[in-house]
Amino acid sequence: MSAGHATSPPLGPAYVRLTEGDALPHPVASEDLQALSGSPIMPAETSESAPSDPLRPPCPSLTSSSAPYARTLQHSGRSSPQPRGVHGSAEGRTVTGAATFLASCSASSSSVPQVIVFDNTKAGLQAVDKEKTEALIKEISKNSRFYENEERKAKNRQKHIDALLVKTRHYEANVRDSPNVFRKVQREVADLEATIESHREFGHVYVHIDMDMFFAAVEMKRNPHYVSLPLGIGSVGMLSTTNYVARQYGVRAGMPGFIGLRLCPQLVIVPTDYPAYRVESQKFKAVVRTYDSSAHGLGMDEIMMCLDDYLAVQFIGAQTPDERFDKAELLVEQCRQRITEATGLTASAGIAPTPTLAKMASNYKKPNGQSSLRLFSREAVMDFLSSVAVRQVPGIGKSQESILAGLGIHTMGDIYAERHRLYCILTRKTYEFLLCSAMGVGGMYDSQEATTTDGARDDESDSEWERKSVGHERTFRQLTGRGDLRNIAYRNLRDAHKTLMEEHLLASQVVLKLKFRSFHVRQHSKTLNVYTDSIDVLQRALDELLIPVMEQFADFRLLGVRLEKLKPRAVAAGVEGAPSVPSAASEDATGQKTLRDFFKQQQVGAERRRCEMQGGHKRKRDSDLTCADDADSDIEVVVVSSESQLADADEMRSVEAVPSPVEMRKLKQNVSSALKEPGGVNQDGSIVDLSDDNTDSDDDDDVMLVE
Repeated sequence: MSAGHATSPPLGPAYVRLTEGDALPHPVASEDLQALSGSPIMPAETSESAPSDPLRPPCPSLTSSSAPYARTLQHSGRSSPQPRGVHGSAEGRTVTGAATFLASCSASSSSVPQVIVFDNTKAGLQAVDKEKTEALIKEISKNSRFYENEERKAKNRQKHIDALLVKTRHYEANVRDSPNVFRKVQREVADLEATIESHREFGHVYVHIDMDMFFAAVEMKRNPHYVSLPLGIGSVGMLSTTNYVARQYGVRAGMPGFIGLRLCPQLVIVPTDYPAYRVESQKFKAVVRTYDSSAHGLGMDEIMMCLDDYLAVQFIGAQTPDERFDKAELLVEQCRQRITEATGLTASAGIAPTPTLAKMASNYKKPNGQSSLRLFSREAVMDFLSSVAVRQVPGIGKSQESILAGLGIHTMGDIYAERHRLYCILTRKTYEFLLCSAMGVGGMYDSQEATTTDGARDDESDSEWERKSVGHERTFRQLTGRGDLRNIAYRNLRDAHKTLMEEHLLASQVVLKLKFRSFHVRQHSKTLNVYTDSIDVLQRALDELLIPVMEQFADFRLLGVRLEKLKPRAVAAGVEGAPSVPSAASEDATGQKTLRDFFKQQQVGAERRRCEMQGGHKRKRDSDLTCADDADSDIEVVVVSSESQLADADEMRSVEAVPSPVEMRKLKQNVSSALKEPGGVNQDGSIVDLSDDNTDSDDDDDVMLVE
């Protein structure tokens, strides 16, 4: 977004900003909205006031402590009242047994699954009527591609549930009713519990800081007129985040903008402005790193730090856990105040002995508040988690929540009570994650199956909570050429690379995410043989993923690029700086030819054939022809390896086979014309950016999302 955008006159609530500096009244925008939603969009009222009839009256206090959280929940040093429904230890809870559950759901396994699921646990959404909102969203999106995709995913979830119920019946018949077999399962689960328990520690003080409605807050800071209006950041295709006024009407991040406009017709939609958000992100992270220089950024708007070293130096006398938390609460309050002074924005924070608990606590007093979980024993942690809904735990999304509900599991206490059954029916990776979360050791223990890097956790790592990926993705209207797809991919890679450099990280895997216009999602990945922060090397890997899909450019509505398998630069290199990697030369040390060489040869060959057909002779300077896209300075050298092949991401296996050598050559020839197309995409400004951290896609199953 240009500087001119910040100084443009504020828009009234009856307008939707879709492009740079332009505003469309709702009746005009309705044509685009109807194309997306499949149903007519009613024009908005032109009143300057905010809507007066939300789904439910606004909550009197967004920082109310009446939500069902722990009785040990602290706010500014004061204990919150004990919530309703907090049970005793998980071991003593009575949960419906597998056999009873099977009897109750035997007739419902073939029922129509719920298609639209609205999560109202996010800050600012607790006062929204969940059932009414789900019904409205279903009605609004009926017959749209969005709804058809949600219906497809719901059916797939139901198939998954049915398969797990079959395994449950097998468990009941062959394990639970066989004492010897069941004792073996109990021993194996107990051994795993003991291993997980050995990683539990209570001597740490972790702090998770999360900027409040970050993108929206930046826009409201630049244009105060938006403060009292329902505001969404993104596009009619997808919203990246919303302010608290919009959330009162059920409009939230990860929701298509056309649905948000039907829920709240006076919603103002502003496109994302990453450069502006990045500036504010750097400011607030700089403040946090004065307390912990190795604090890990978990996104543009959140960061995790450990106060152990700071407390040990500044508060030597604070020895007991309570004394350390007393000092930590004062430090976090001071840190939040400094963030506000530096950015003009507010932040919320959570303090706890583990990273996962700190992440959960940061959501309890939003906006502009802080909470601490003083849980200093296994019993206290298990007691707290026993009544926590599974969706409130980082890493559990709506897909996994739905599947667990189909198994009769709704709380973390249910998971622990049913740990033997789940051990027999779930994959090892999923089971260990759920068991760790139910025991409150999430973020402290990584199994070999669950780790995101090759092998077990690196012993040199000094933090139990490390960033898993960096990336960016963008939603766009229908593309008109292959060059558009290339430009979007390169732009996303550059944005992801900036974050990689800012966080002093190295990556060894590149992931390409593609969402079709039918809302199907496919992901492909390329693993490198080095950890690197070289833009040239990363772009080579990206091009290998792009080549097979270039001809489908018109079929996509979203493209994302993620860099995964991360390590801190000092850990991976042994010294400050990235490890040595091949440079972007026309031919690298392994003899691989770059696409630039390939296109040069293709052009020379084409010119030679043309001369032969005309009966002419090739001029000498033809041998010195250079690639036609040399003038495109932002196009880096790319490499095609005859030995490389697409490796789909573990969570999203592609049904397409790796292209044959003949198909690859044909694709390369087709891509050559794409690289000659002019830069930029949709010069009318119709492309709208979406942050990788803010797109709530059920296909990214249970990826932890932030505001």
